Amino acid sequence: MSRVLKKFFNIYFIILYGLGLALIWLGKGEAPLYFLTSYLLFVFNQRIMRFADDQSVIIVATLAAAVEVLLIPFNGLALLGLIIISNPMTILFQAGSYAIPKVFVPFDIEKVLVPMRNFLDIPKNSKVYFAFNEPDGVYENIFDGFRVLLEAPLVVAAEKEIHLFPDWYAVLETNNEEAPPIWGRSIKDVKINLAYWNARYVVVYQNSGEELASDWCDSFEVISELDWIDILDEATISNIISTKVNPPKWWLLKTRVS
Repeated sequence: MSRVLKKFFNIYFIILYGLGLALIWLGKGEAPLYFLTSYLLFVFNQRIMRFADDQSVIIVATLAAAVEVLLIPFNGLALLGLIIISNPMTILFQAGSYAIPKVFVPFDIEKVLVPMRNFLDIPKNSKVYFAFNEPDGVYENIFDGFRVLLEAPLVVAAEKEIHLFPDWYAVLETNNEEAPPIWGRSIKDVKINLAYWNARYVVVYQNSGEELASDWCDSFEVISELDWIDILDEATISNIISTKVNPPKWWLLKTRVS
């Protein structure tokens, strides 16, 4: 989700929930404390400090509104508030038609996992640093917009007992100014991170179809490469990565022994 769309998403839900809150409050005749609390948590999460995914706080708000309506005698205003809260216009976010969300067919993840297993064909207990840019405090910048694509190598790494980082746990554990380095895509930053974490492997990325920049070959040996366009069609990839980036090509590199 782009930053512009994300901003619109937040404003839309704050207004939507505000309207629902007003209707339930009028119908109940007193403050609906459960939903009011969930509403404030939603605003805090979206505008001040993020502590949960969008889906989590939306589910909490919807459940809180339902509890408020169920705890009082039937009231049309309160019911209308619940209906508004639980039926956002998904068409505004390209996620469905009006209040009806898109329905997707099952997806065979093996066509992603098989080439990923070949890509990460390295010894057990290896450490692999995935080179991403510093997100600069912006949640949407974490993993450079490739958050969904990163799930596949994390699954394969767990299967093969390989430590691939950073992952979400590493992000959580290093979310402070005194934390050790886990970000950086330049050759200098990569070498610093590999030395700090005692790792010999790194995954770097460029745009799909490109050749690896020659500078990397001075210090690293290419073990394998994976172009996402060879796995998924461009339309599918575009739906699961940030609009600010292109479909990527990955290289698994190993530090040359000097």
